[in-house]
Parts: sequence; C-alpha cells; structure tokens
Amino acid sequence: MVVLFLSVISPNALNLYSAVLSIIPLVQTFAYCWILTAKSRALISIRVLAACAIAAVFASKEFIGHFVDMVLVLLVVLVPCTAINLIDFYAIHNGKHDIASIFRVDGGIYGKYNPHALLAYAAGSQCRFPL
Repeated sequence: MVVLFLSVISPNALNLYSAVLSIIPLVQTFAYCWILTAKSRALISIRVLAACAIAAVFASKEFIGHFVDMVLVLLVVLVPCTAINLIDFYAIHNGKHDIASIFRVDGGIYGKYNPHALLAYAAGSQCRFPL
C-alpha cells in the first residue's frame, strides 16, 4: 500500500500544480492588479485540492462517459483556437508579434478583439463530431 500511495502521489501533485498554474492566469485576466503571493498560491492549491476531493467522492458511475464528453468539448473548443493562432503567427505576421502589446490592457496594436478571428473561430467551432 505504501508503494501504491507513493506511486500515485507524484503524478497527482503535478496535476494539482498544473491546475493551479492554469487558474492563476485566469484570475489575473480579470484582476490584473492582483499581486500573487505565496499565501495566495497556497490557498488556491488547497481550494483546488478540496474541489477535486469532493468531486472524487461524488463521482458518478458514468465518470468515463462524462470524461470523454469533456475531452470532446475541449477538442471542439481548442482546435479552432489553435488553428487561428498558428495561422495568425506564421501566415499573417510571419512569426513576429509585438509581445508588449499582447499584455497591454487595451490590446495595444492588436486591439481588444479581432472580429475576423472571432468569425473564424465561430465557423471553426461549428464542426460536429459523431459520438
């Protein structure tokens, strides 16, 4: 049991770390003045761990089915977004971006949003996958 426990704890620690690293930029997107401290990282980690523990306790018998559905939703959402970013970077801007403009609140030279990219994303996410 000790070996099993030790073999499970390492990958799950990395999963927790990845989840926290994903949540922090999400929060900073809407609260860009928020300064991240060690205490806030610890609190976010504890909250994510608690949410995962609660979800594991109440996981349904159809967990694999729900998990596959979630992965398909991620596929539908992320593939058009990735395609737009790659085409923009390599075909439109020839591998050159103004990084400082990307991080400005007003979007810098790129603006807050690009209507052409939003239209391409809407068209690309209309794909239907047979289930």
